[in-house]
Amino acid sequence: MFKTHRGNIARMQPDTWQQLPHGLWLRGLAEERLRQWWPRMFGYHLLKLGGLSAQLSHDGCPIKHAVSLGRNHGDYGITSALEALPVSEYSVDACLMAFTLNFSSDPHQLMREAHRVLIANGHLITLTFNPYSLLGAAKYCPGNKSKLPWTGQMLSPHRLKDWMRLLGHEVIWQEPLFHGSLCGQTPAWPWWERSAAKVVAPMAGASLLISRKRELPLTPIRPLRAYSKRMKAPALAGQVRSNTLK
Repeated sequence: MFKTHRGNIARMQPDTWQQLPHGLWLRGLAEERLRQWWPRMFGYHLLKLGGLSAQLSHDGCPIKHAVSLGRNHGDYGITSALEALPVSEYSVDACLMAFTLNFSSDPHQLMREAHRVLIANGHLITLTFNPYSLLGAAKYCPGNKSKLPWTGQMLSPHRLKDWMRLLGHEVIWQEPLFHGSLCGQTPAWPWWERSAAKVVAPMAGASLLISRKRELPLTPIRPLRAYSKRMKAPALAGQVRSNTLK
């Protein structure tokens, strides 16, 4: 676990799922949701940003080359600041960010970097903690403000979808992970999850969002000289015809 600094902001970031309350249970939920999507991802390169993303399984994904990228802590293929990726633009087919935005010192810049490295029609897979939930309300319980995951910046799915649309992404899937608070001995009650999924789905504690980068093809425009020649042609023909009559 370590801290990032931006001005006076310092956020604790988890390196492993075990550092989150009921982290292994939460990791299992994330892998279960992603299992249905991995076979739909195609291409050559999968980029996992952050320690939590690096530890998620991508079994069943046709993309064989997966690279994890993180800071100076953890076992990563590439070590770098997440807000300045040493990756060429239009070079990644799918990018996974498991709660990476929640603990970033500059989530806007991180989103722009993920967008930059993705190819056209590439997939952005994002997991986020929701402030408008029981989990978000638990931040105000005594002692929780200094603990994970409440040390991070919670971002609602609605807010993330606005960011994605501004970047030109089409949100193709949104799904809640759980509706509990992660407090206590039991992460969630089965009866509550079944009821909440139908009634208060927007108030999920965490959500999975999948978007696709859309880029409209440019339509070539004829040079102005081509139009000017075509416009002058009838006038020249009329001039020649009048001269022959004379």
